[in-house]
Amino acid sequence: MHTSSKLPNPNDRQDRVLQTGCACYGKDRFSDRFMDAMLTGVIFFDEDGVILRANALARDDLRMTEDSIGCRFSDLFSVICNNKNILYALFARLDVSETPQIQLPPSSVLRCNDKKVQFFVRGSISRLECGHYLLSFRNIMDEITREQILSLVLARTKIFPWFYDMERNRMLIDAHWFSYLGIPEGDCTLLNEEFFGRVHPDEREMLSVALSQQLSDHEIHDSFAYRLLRGDGTWEWFSEQSMYLGPAEDGSPYRVVGVCQSIQDHKTIEDNLRAARDKAQESDRLKTAFLANMSHEIRTPLNAIVGFSKLLAEVETEQEKQQFAEIIDSNSELLLQLINDILDISKIEAGTLEFNYKPVNLNELCRAQQEIHKSRVKEGVELVFDEKYDSVFLTADQNRLSQVFTNLITNAIKFTSSGQILFGFNVREEQIDFYVSDTGIGIPKEKQASIFDRFVKLNDFAAGTGLGLAISRMIIEKMEGTIRVESEQGAGTIFRFSIPYVQPAEEEETEASAAIPSPEDGQPDDGRVRTILAAEDIDSNYLLIEAFIGKKFNLLRAHNGEEAVQMWHDAQPDAVLMDLKMPRMDGFEATRQIRAVSKSVPIIAMSAFAFGDDRDKAAAAGCNDFITKPLSQSVLLKTLNRFLNRKRSSD
Repeated sequence: MHTSSKLPNPNDRQDRVLQTGCACYGKDRFSDRFMDAMLTGVIFFDEDGVILRANALARDDLRMTEDSIGCRFSDLFSVICNNKNILYALFARLDVSETPQIQLPPSSVLRCNDKKVQFFVRGSISRLECGHYLLSFRNIMDEITREQILSLVLARTKIFPWFYDMERNRMLIDAHWFSYLGIPEGDCTLLNEEFFGRVHPDEREMLSVALSQQLSDHEIHDSFAYRLLRGDGTWEWFSEQSMYLGPAEDGSPYRVVGVCQSIQDHKTIEDNLRAARDKAQESDRLKTAFLANMSHEIRTPLNAIVGFSKLLAEVETEQEKQQFAEIIDSNSELLLQLINDILDISKIEAGTLEFNYKPVNLNELCRAQQEIHKSRVKEGVELVFDEKYDSVFLTADQNRLSQVFTNLITNAIKFTSSGQILFGFNVREEQIDFYVSDTGIGIPKEKQASIFDRFVKLNDFAAGTGLGLAISRMIIEKMEGTIRVESEQGAGTIFRFSIPYVQPAEEEETEASAAIPSPEDGQPDDGRVRTILAAEDIDSNYLLIEAFIGKKFNLLRAHNGEEAVQMWHDAQPDAVLMDLKMPRMDGFEATRQIRAVSKSVPIIAMSAFAFGDDRDKAAAAGCNDFITKPLSQSVLLKTLNRFLNRKRSSD
């Protein structure tokens, strides 16, 4: 704390009395009772430095004995400042000075030469009129200790005391306040305009009025929150509370004192809690809207599937039958996509979305995307793969990359009624930039910032969950890439995403090219009908398999894992379709037992489990491939024929 230099030192009056008394009267005139009642230690010594007398407080502080009287002061004691004994320098200054008194420097220590006693002091050395000297001092060790402890506590709690100097109209603030804010401290005082120049304009008037009232005769007990400008140009929140110490004759306060405390941490916590609350409320609102939307989106294709499935048995013409079948098929794909999105977002929430990095032929991937989606675009819209390179290989997760393309192209199809949808990629030195552009309705500027958020839909009347773009962003970020959108309402949209260009080794490229199934892969042409063992416990699922491949293969059925193992030993089928979840023995164990006997028979897992660890468990058990339910006839046939052709060539 800093006090005004104009405040009187209470010890000066005692020093003057002592000087006058010593000069005008002999030693006998000084009453022991008067000396011992003084609040400062007093030692008299002559011009040779011999101690003549000391009061009780000086004797107690310095542990002086009767033998100390008559000894040279410098033989017993030292005045230390900055690790130097300044006693003789003080005497020298006093001898050449016109003033009869010299104050001890700040941080002075009075020390016994035997080093058993030392303490910080405030005081002075005076030359008396009779030629003798007077050392008056006050032991401030306890004061400094309390000040240091208080300073430590205040610094840790970011509390800074201050008072208002009524005479100079200045605020005197603790030095730590200046260093904490990162501004020059000077003499630790500020004029009103200097202080309020650092207060945020929004709180400046409020705080100024409060101080004006406090400086008059109106005591204020309220606390005030305001922002102060730090030295680095940032704002920090503080809380202020003050009081005045008694009224002067005119009713105004004798002195106004107060404390200010940084409450930035509290404000940050409040802001974070408020943001978390708002986010939770928004999330709750979005999830409520999502559930309502899910109910609508799931029931919509189900309505078509259930309705047209019942009508299918009543149709009279082949044309109607084909039309109804196409409606059922398209709505089944839509329902499956909805379910996949829900599963993906659940895996994202749980942090379990799997990635399988391997060489990917980007040209083949994009051509496949064009084949998949070209029949889904509206009449008058052309889907174009902008092929610029002969062959580009990239180490990535092919399924996840296809998923992003599917989401973006499907999104473009929804909102493009004429023109074209163009997609492709550009190869850079360290990354590959992909793009999907359309000539559709575009995205309003105000919605582009939230386009990749979960549960956000641009058009409540368009089909979809509002999850596709959120899932795409997560996939691209997982691949250490970025995704963004460029759009102008009424002028189309371009989605761009980039991922690192990690090139596979040359032998990996060769393997990747050989592993790509050809669209022409067909049934083995040696004329022999292959036998397929289908291990499936649910009748309707087996009937679907029979409908898909029963006319092309000799089909056997096992109802559980035990039957599957026994039938494989008895029939020696050319391939096995293995359901993973069956009674008595599951597909994993059945596969292991078959593999213990045959390493070459193709075993293809079929399961409604679609998580990465299920695929890994199936592969570890010995399955050659994994097909997820609901089954696709084309996927099932291509997978079987691929393994059967490979097996025939090896035979």
